[in-house]
This record gives sequence, structure tokens and C-alpha cells, in this order.
Amino acid sequence: MGQIGFGTWPLGGQAYGPVATETAVAALTTSLDSGIRLFDTANIYGDGRAEELIGRIIPKISNTLIVSKAGYLTESGGEQSFSASHLRNALEGSLRRLRRDELDIFLLHSPPEEVLNAGDAFETLDRMREEGLVKRTGVSLRTVDSWNAALKWPHCEVVEVILNLLDQRPIDVGLLDRATELNATVIARVPL
Repeated sequence: MGQIGFGTWPLGGQAYGPVATETAVAALTTSLDSGIRLFDTANIYGDGRAEELIGRIIPKISNTLIVSKAGYLTESGGEQSFSASHLRNALEGSLRRLRRDELDIFLLHSPPEEVLNAGDAFETLDRMREEGLVKRTGVSLRTVDSWNAALKWPHCEVVEVILNLLDQRPIDVGLLDRATELNATVIARVPL
């Protein structure tokens, strides 16, 4: 069953211009009042500001799903690291900002295909899940072309990919069908 999510990158206040705290709080509160329970964020959105706002407004509402991602070093999207130490530090920072002991979904943030093929980052996520720090793990794909490499990982439970009326490639290449076969959740990003 599908649900509408709230992408929080703009709340960070850097990617799309300044966002007043009151405006960000009102947006999160209105989304909750409207029934939205899926919130997508990342440690780099506003250098953690988006996660801090979520942590303030949605600390432990039981029926919410918080998705966060790690891999980029800065919001500008240049350098990345998928080392075990970077992913662990990013997750620990996210948990602190989100005011949670465990994250619902933790994704690799747009890894290049060679990272997916190497598998080391997957092993790190597997350990985090085994330690009870995350419930579900997966990949926010840089491009739809990387989906096969992501879904080879047995614990790729969530795939986030660009999917909208103009970009139907995930459907065309069979990603949605394969995800269904594997019981993996697909999160459509850039839906509009």
C-alpha cells in the first residue's frame, strides 16, 4: 500500500533558500495534521537542521516512519564516503538529532555503482541493523541504472529512486516488478 511522504531537504534552508524555523515547524505540523507519516531526510540537509526539526516536532510518534540517508560529506553533493566509520558517525548524528534510539529506515545516499558492487557499505548497514540501530536498510539510487547492483544485496529492503509522470524508467526497466518479487519497498523521489 502506498503512502505520501514529506521530503525535508528544503527545510534545511540551504538547497532552496532560507526557510524560517516557524515556517519549517508549521510545514511539519501541517503534514502530520494531514495524515502524513513518512518523513524523508538526510544528515546533510542543512547540515543536520532538517533532522533537528523533525526531532523536535516528531520525536516518537509511534506510527511515523523516518527515513534518513548517509554518504555525502556536504549538502553541495560533491564528495562522498561510504566507509564504515563515516556511515556509523552519520547514523549516530542522525539518531541524536532525530531524538531516537533506532532509525526506521537508513539508506546509502546515491552511491556510485562501484560502491554497490564492492559490498562493504552493505556489510556496515547489516551490522547496524543487527545492533538494533536501524530497522530497515537500503539504497537511495543515484541513477535507475544501478538498481540491479542494489537489489543483489539480500538486505536491500528499501530502494529510493526518481519516479514521476515524466520519468518512468523504474517501471520500464523492471525495477518495480523485481522489488515486488523481493518484498522490497520502493520510495519514489522527485515525484513532482
